[in-house]
Amino acid sequence: RINLAKTFISMSDNTFSYLEPAAVQIKKALAYKRNVPEYFVLYAQILMRLKLYGDALKEAERALEIEPDQDDALIIKAHLLYLLRRYSEARDFIKGICERFKDNAMLRNILGNTQYALGNMEEALKAYKQAEEIEPENTLFMVNEARCLEMLQENGKALNKYRDASLLLLKKEEYDELSAVLTRMQHIDPKSNATMGLKAKIHYFEGREEAAEDIFNLLIKKKTEDSSIYYLSGMIHAKRGDREQAVRLYEKAVEIEPDFAPYRFKLAESKFLLNRDPVDELKEAYRIDPDDPWINNLYGLYFLKQDNPDMAEGYLHKAFETAPGEVDILINYSGFLFKKGKLDDAYALLRKNLKDNPDNARLHNQLGNMFVQKHEYQNAVYEYEKALRIDKDNVSYIENCASACIKNDMISRAEELAVKLLDLTGSPSAYNIIGTVARIKGEYRRAEMSFLEGLRIGKDNEVLKFSLAELYLKRLDVEKALRLTEEILDKNSASHTARALLNNIRKRYMKELSCSICGQSWQIGRAHV
Repeated sequence: RINLAKTFISMSDNTFSYLEPAAVQIKKALAYKRNVPEYFVLYAQILMRLKLYGDALKEAERALEIEPDQDDALIIKAHLLYLLRRYSEARDFIKGICERFKDNAMLRNILGNTQYALGNMEEALKAYKQAEEIEPENTLFMVNEARCLEMLQENGKALNKYRDASLLLLKKEEYDELSAVLTRMQHIDPKSNATMGLKAKIHYFEGREEAAEDIFNLLIKKKTEDSSIYYLSGMIHAKRGDREQAVRLYEKAVEIEPDFAPYRFKLAESKFLLNRDPVDELKEAYRIDPDDPWINNLYGLYFLKQDNPDMAEGYLHKAFETAPGEVDILINYSGFLFKKGKLDDAYALLRKNLKDNPDNARLHNQLGNMFVQKHEYQNAVYEYEKALRIDKDNVSYIENCASACIKNDMISRAEELAVKLLDLTGSPSAYNIIGTVARIKGEYRRAEMSFLEGLRIGKDNEVLKFSLAELYLKRLDVEKALRLTEEILDKNSASHTARALLNNIRKRYMKELSCSICGQSWQIGRAHV
């Protein structure tokens, strides 16, 4: 019966429906055996959760009759005396057992509550401070301490203590408690930097970013020393694509709090995305928190960019081992394995995760990308189509699937996807796909119009210029093809595809003439020779 009761208790974490059956089983067990204090304590704990405080106290005292020094019974009696509002008795009882439980912070907190209820604010404050010393990051004790300071008319100290509690609550993402703290801070001083800062943070985490930014800007203008204000403002700027301003804000957050790893990480990430050297920030972030999966992931990507796959592998592997369920990390690690030639390992990782998460469109898309790199276009289309069934309007998946369909001679499906892409975005890439389909179908005029329209929208789009150059070459308009190819290389001299096309044009359609005196050479069309 005791084991059955414990099973019911373990099933009652999020519901009270199993507590009454648990109480019944223990009561029946106690009819057989009444000399085990732990059974009475267990019964008392259940009754307390059922808010039958008087009955629970009787059971705790029965445990103490059998064993006067039973620790759990002493603790639960202290709780119950307070819950029964027998404050003087609770205070005296707790004082009598405090030395026995020197590391029990909650016992000091209850003592503070009894002193507070009795109007002894100085004594209550002392008890709350003792609780906080034992558990420095328990925000309950900090809030209770601030509440005492309010009652003692020490509003400045109360505001600071509420602010300290709010910073911890933010890190723990406990927004209901944050709102309660904000209410108290607004009551003390609604215009203080701390109050306004907390209000802005709550706006931010509840998705009201414009309202948050207005307050952030005001506080930044006032040169606030709250590092999180700069950090969150940086997050807003990064989200809208203004990474230069985000970097400046992250740098200020790091300046104020240099040993907080998330600030270092975000600064490194923004620099990395701006093609600036992030290594100093990465080193510091890693020093502070070497096991953080996102720091390891970014470190791995940095070394890949430095063409140092051996160094990258350790960091990417550690990131994956630490957080195997994070899709971005899995995609980066599987992509690395694939490029390194460990195809079976890369596939196995994705297949395993897709087995557990069959509706994850990003994993299907990643698998499709791998099939494309292996020129297995039919398999790629299969995976892209799965991704689109899950996320039918995702622009990247539509583009990927349309391109794979073209490679797999599924021209009608490619055109259907391109039209949808055009309806969704009107992007240059949509016109490129439509133009490519038209070129394959022999509709050269339509293809040209599509490419030109795409270039009207994105005039420096390299892919469109290349597609149009290929079309002109197919129509033997060599001069236009040559001009477009040279335009691409003027902007991007490292373009291998444009370089290959230029070499093809020169080889097939041009002839080199050179001056025998000065050695200068020219490329001219064969028709002019």
